[in-house]
Amino acid sequence: MGAEGWRTFRRLTELGVPSFALITGFALGGGLELALFAGYSLARSDIRAIGLPEVRLGLAPGGGGIHRLARLAVPRVAYDGAGDSRRGTTLTADNASRRGIVDQVIPSGPDLEKYKTPS
Repeated sequence: MGAEGWRTFRRLTELGVPSFALITGFALGGGLELALFAGYSLARSDIRAIGLPEVRLGLAPGGGGIHRLARLAVPRVAYDGAGDSRRGTTLTADNASRRGIVDQVIPSGPDLEKYKTPS
């Protein structure tokens, strides 16, 4: 089952067109792994739960989360990310952005209104 998940996520990198992930809620486990395989990831500024909690149970992320973290950021970020999750902590959008886990943090709530296009 893990290999099938890996293949499914990897297809995002092979599309030949840009792919985007918009994190608007929890991005834990497979949700984060899916975002890591997108070409570009955005997270709302109010997001407070980004991580790989399965490592807390002694399980390796089946969708390639540690591998992708190491390739997108640096191996130290992957190690720290697993350690944070092991301790039961998750990252905020700002922390994830500083570590290179998400590409950009966008405003949420009333601040988002200025980015909407007129209908």
